[in-house]
Amino acid sequence: MNDKMNKIMDEYDFTDSIIYKIETFNFLSKILLEIDYYWGFVENKRETNIVVEFNKCSKIVNNISRSTIGVLEKEENIFSYYTIVKMKLENENLISFYNDFTGDPFLIIEFGEMNIYEKK
Repeated sequence: MNDKMNKIMDEYDFTDSIIYKIETFNFLSKILLEIDYYWGFVENKRETNIVVEFNKCSKIVNNISRSTIGVLEKEENIFSYYTIVKMKLENENLISFYNDFTGDPFLIIEFGEMNIYEKK
């Protein structure tokens, strides 16, 4: 893992944070996740809206089931589905996001670079 990815993974633990917006650009080669980030019990930190930007993406796998999509379209219980219980860096260019609903990731992104910044 490169130094930048090590720093990001050391600083951020996405557990209990919620993805509230997913945007794609340039034919899915750029993906933005807007996240209501929960810092937990980190001193002098508060909940923050952050953006995780993936560039040079070569693959995105959305494992949201058809039945769940119906619920999401009605915006019923949408946030619980996108609550992150685990984020796993499979290798330096592949990341998986998990929730409590299945043992499989609900979102997988293969990317060239990743940036995180606070949304103003």
